[in-house]
Order: sequence, then structure tokens, then C-alpha cells
Amino acid sequence: MSPYDQAQRLGWSPGREPADPAAARRTLCHELRRARSDAGYTRRRVCEVLGWSLAKQQRIETGQVGLSPTDLRALLDIYGVHDRQARERLEQMAARSRREQWSAFRQVLTAQTRAYLNWEGVASRLRHYEPLLIPELLRTEAYAWAVIRALAPPDTPQRLMRLRLEACLARQAVLDRDDPPSLYFVIEHSALYRPVRAGNTRCPVMTEQVQRLCELTDRPNISIQVLSPRLGLHRGLAGPFTLLDLCGDDSVVYLPERAHPALTTPDDVADHERAFVDLAAAGSPLQANARAPGPHELQPIPQHAKVTTQ
Repeated sequence: MSPYDQAQRLGWSPGREPADPAAARRTLCHELRRARSDAGYTRRRVCEVLGWSLAKQQRIETGQVGLSPTDLRALLDIYGVHDRQARERLEQMAARSRREQWSAFRQVLTAQTRAYLNWEGVASRLRHYEPLLIPELLRTEAYAWAVIRALAPPDTPQRLMRLRLEACLARQAVLDRDDPPSLYFVIEHSALYRPVRAGNTRCPVMTEQVQRLCELTDRPNISIQVLSPRLGLHRGLAGPFTLLDLCGDDSVVYLPERAHPALTTPDDVADHERAFVDLAAAGSPLQANARAPGPHELQPIPQHAKVTTQ
């Protein structure tokens, strides 16, 4: 097979190599899975040949960890990818995927949060339940800034709050990537009518925020469900959670309020999938013509607002 043919088999053409770390990691995961499939290897067989644990191989193929040059070369050898040009391109892609995309925000994002954002960047589907606030991925700049100011300790430097805002807005790039994930959100009704103002100004923060939510629900890959305040007790009251579908059939549950927030066992994933399905079924989705809060931002979104579950 010629270098060009092998490169094409691995999914490349000139100029298609992704530049940012998240895109590089998504593409690398996809191509490694395809190369393994083409070579006729199962995950377990790869681990037997290379002496790896199944957990390590899974983390590599789902983009949960960066791939070292040594490990990449070992995989390419057993997959029969020997063409120099194809290998060099994969190695360059692996190098880009190892870059710490969120290192500029170390002062305001924990190591666990940065790891989560790496997963979020490679996810094909995200399902998120948020009980108190508008989810960060959906926030306007004004709403995000108001929340940051409200939750920050009194002596927090302005510089760090601004850095936290930059991190929030940078995270939203996932909404506009070329291959955006499917995004499903369930939020509490109270999040839509909680009064929010930008400092001492009369900026209509919630009016703009609700308009933004309505605009996002017009996208075919985004669904926002709203739970009625009359629903009563339910599983979501235990706290926010996110389900991420990574490369292939692998999923992660992320519980931000726990000391060890990432759960990967099939039982944990299945349990939270059931919880999310129940919450989504109990909600009624936001409509593009939903009424935004009025001048004092105290009016709730009407309960007859639009419903879309998919």
C-alpha cells in the first residue's frame, strides 16, 4: 500500500489534521479504534500482546489520557501501520492531543475539573442535570459573570474572577465545533426565574439568558428540559451530574460535588442513565417562544412552554 493510500485509510487528506488538543484527541481515538478493527484485534487481545491492563487500553481509546510516543508506536506496530508518512502524522496528532488545553486556568480550575473538560472535549454525547443554576455550557457572559461574583469568597481578586469567566466562555467552544456533540440538559424551573442582576446595573441578565436558551434549543443537537416546581422529591435532588459518551461505547459519570467525581463502572453509568431518563421524561422542554422574565426578572417561565424530548 502506498503512503498516500495508507494515510487515506487512516482518514487523512492534506490540511485535515486538527489543530486544537481536543479535536486532535477525538480524531486520534477514532483512527486508533478503526486501525484496531481493521487489524482484527479486540481490546483484550491488544492488552495480552502488549502486557497492558484493559483499563489502560480503554483510557487511551476513549481519550481519557494522552498517548505517549512509545505506546503509540507499539499500537501501530501490532496494527500493521508501517508507512512512515502515516505514522508521522499520527505521532504529530498524538503530540497535539497531549498539550494541556486548560493549563492557562490552573489557578481557577482544579485538576479534576481540567480532566473532566478534556473528556467533555472528546464526547459524542453529553447529558447533564443541574438543580440550581443554568448549566455553564449554556450561560451568557453576563449570567456567568453574575454567578461567579455571587459565589466567589469576599476577598477573591478581580483578576481570578475574570480568569474564571474566560474558562467558562472557552468551554463553550464545544457548542460550535465542526462535529458538535448531542447535548441534553435537564434543569429546575427555579433556575429560570431566580433574580439575577449584573452588579448595580439594570442589565436584563435573565432576559438575555432565556433568549440564549431559546436560541440554543433551535439547534438540532441541543435539548433543554425544564422540571416543574410541583414535581416534588426526585433523584436529581442528590446533586448535579453529567453523563459523557466517549469514543465507542464507553461512558463516564461525573459528579462535581464529590471528592472523587468520576465514575466509570457499568453499574454507575446505568444507574445515572436511568435517573436522567426519568428526569427528562418528567420535564417539559423550553420553547423558542417561551416568555422571558420581565423588567424585575422575577416572573417564571410559563409552565405551558414548549416540549421536545429528543
